[in-house]
Amino acid sequence: MKLSIVLLVFIFSACSENPMLGTKKPVDLISTDKMVGILIDLNLIEADLQMKYAHISFYGETMKKSGDLILKKHGFTRKQFEESFDYYASRQEDMIALNNQILDSLNVAAAKFSNNHSIPANSIHVEESALKKTMH
Repeated sequence: MKLSIVLLVFIFSACSENPMLGTKKPVDLISTDKMVGILIDLNLIEADLQMKYAHISFYGETMKKSGDLILKKHGFTRKQFEESFDYYASRQEDMIALNNQILDSLNVAAAKFSNNHSIPANSIHVEESALKKTMH
């Protein structure tokens, strides 16, 4: 999942308007905190779709529609998001900071999930003993 986020960031960075010179700051720039929330939602949906479908050609349209719903949920238009993303992507330090916030948030969520969904210790023993029986 981390690789997916990093790749997504680099893909969008490569597509931005002249990243070396920077993109003009949009009038309705989405704040970094709100961008993090949007990007987390987009990454979670993409990760789910990647698990279900082998290739983006199978889920590209679904991802686009889901992205529009996420933007609507957060109260932004696609144009606002694209302009804001291009702005942040043209500033390497800002994009790295956004990416770090996304990773930190996802790691915290994963840790909470792991703590609430642990495997009972005795189930591991049962699995090991079942494996030993099948080996003999």
